[in-house]
Amino acid sequence: MLKKTEEWTIPASGKATFRILLAPTGEVQPGKYNGRLIFSTRNGVDLVGASVNLELEVFQPRLIFSPSSIDLGSPATCRQWKAEFPLMVESSSRKVETVSFSLDAANLLLQPTSFEVSPGKQEITFGITPTQKLAAGAYELMMAISTRQGVEISPADEISLQFTYPPFWSRCRTPLTWGGASLLLIAIVVAWGMRRLWKITAQPLVTGTLQHWPVGRRSESQDFDLTALKKSSVTIGRGSDCDLSLSDPTLEMKHALLKAESEVDKIQIVLMPLEGVRIGYRPLTGATPLAHQDIFTMGEREFQYLSDTGE
Repeated sequence: MLKKTEEWTIPASGKATFRILLAPTGEVQPGKYNGRLIFSTRNGVDLVGASVNLELEVFQPRLIFSPSSIDLGSPATCRQWKAEFPLMVESSSRKVETVSFSLDAANLLLQPTSFEVSPGKQEITFGITPTQKLAAGAYELMMAISTRQGVEISPADEISLQFTYPPFWSRCRTPLTWGGASLLLIAIVVAWGMRRLWKITAQPLVTGTLQHWPVGRRSESQDFDLTALKKSSVTIGRGSDCDLSLSDPTLEMKHALLKAESEVDKIQIVLMPLEGVRIGYRPLTGATPLAHQDIFTMGEREFQYLSDTGE
């Protein structure tokens, strides 16, 4: 299996140091080997230590990849899908080895396609991107691994990759759902804004009930429904054109006016005297907001305002 590659000459009465190169004569499998190195010379020369025992190991670098099978899952969005996955490699080589990778799929782009593997353990991150539209379904492909001759790839020179590419509606279900919810929310906000604007710009209406009776005769009280009129102002007097017309000679033709005014968060009913109006013994000289159950007097008639909400 091994052969001598050189002959040497030893000077007379001297010493010499030689380097011996052992080379295989054929294919040698990795492993440990034992042998003897035997020296010979011409007849008549005594050789002391004419043989030397040899022990040697034929070493083959190895690259170990893991895992051997990878599930890439499936895309969950409408955007262009790119699958990324890590691959561990352990190198027993004493130098940097160049390793190449390839996929058995023409419509998928693998990156990187080569990598410099240093001695020891390290992680390689790969990315796979479709180069054209993929049909929905389950995919299984192989990623081939190759390197220089004499380096072993373990446990195999292929890595199995699997992924599922769902239909469009399945991939885009969540974005479409969120999109629909967003449109609904926008519609609600717009409707609320328009209603708010309408409330601000629309003329408010007088609401509630106005009770009235002759002074001192509460038992003769009558109710007048202000809400049913659906008007922004209500006139009170003995004139026939008043909204609340009372045949009371102590009242003027148009004695007072009830008006609705918009405030920040409510509608305020305001009493606006056109002639003499009193609350208790205090005469009113200007517009006065009315609260629930407020009582006021006009002529010889008393009035009490009751709001629809009781507040």
